[in-house]
Amino acid sequence: MPIIDQMDASGFSKLFADECVFKFGNNPASTSPAEIEASVSAFFSSIAGCSHVTLSTDYIEEKKRLYWKGEVTYTRRDEENSKLTIPFINVITLAEDKKCSSYEM
Repeated sequence: MPIIDQMDASGFSKLFADECVFKFGNNPASTSPAEIEASVSAFFSSIAGCSHVTLSTDYIEEKKRLYWKGEVTYTRRDEENSKLTIPFINVITLAEDKKCSSYEM
């Protein structure tokens, strides 16, 4: 998702409905676009960059749920700008207005 790879926390938070839940790993859930922007911004400040490769997506219309599977490469903030690539799967549920109501990763 380009908005994530551009490390645009403000733009990312605008993808969410007013009533929402964003859960990133073992971090506490964020429950508003403002909380999401703050937590994502804090995460982005801890890395030098990121890049996602999509391996598959699946959308279940009845549940308004998207499953996004891929690999993400994080660039660390160290002397070597070392990289770490790991698999991911994100589960995204859409609200009636097509904004995210739930995003779990």
